[in-house]
Amino acid sequence: MTVSAIIVAAGRSSRFEAGHKLLAKLDGVPLIRYAAASLDASPITDVVLVIGADGQAIADAAGPGRRRVVVNSKAADGLSTSIQAGLGAIDPASSGVMIVL
Repeated sequence: MTVSAIIVAAGRSSRFEAGHKLLAKLDGVPLIRYAAASLDASPITDVVLVIGADGQAIADAAGPGRRRVVVNSKAADGLSTSIQAGLGAIDPASSGVMIVL
């Protein structure tokens, strides 16, 4: 069985006062890396990281791993566009998908 995961990371983090929340560090590690590393260690077979047009820093902060990066050019239109972008990029043979916020 193939299960995919979509990490939605294209938001602007506008309510977070100290920069971008996914780049904020906990014990010296960017928060996005915790999510990415958890999926890398899981039995999930297909991982897609959805970033916004200016999200390369987030992709870099996620660190190395077995994920593909997809740029959502419509990120400003809301979370649903990131989910749609991720769904368009997952393995078509997937029998399930997990949305990771």
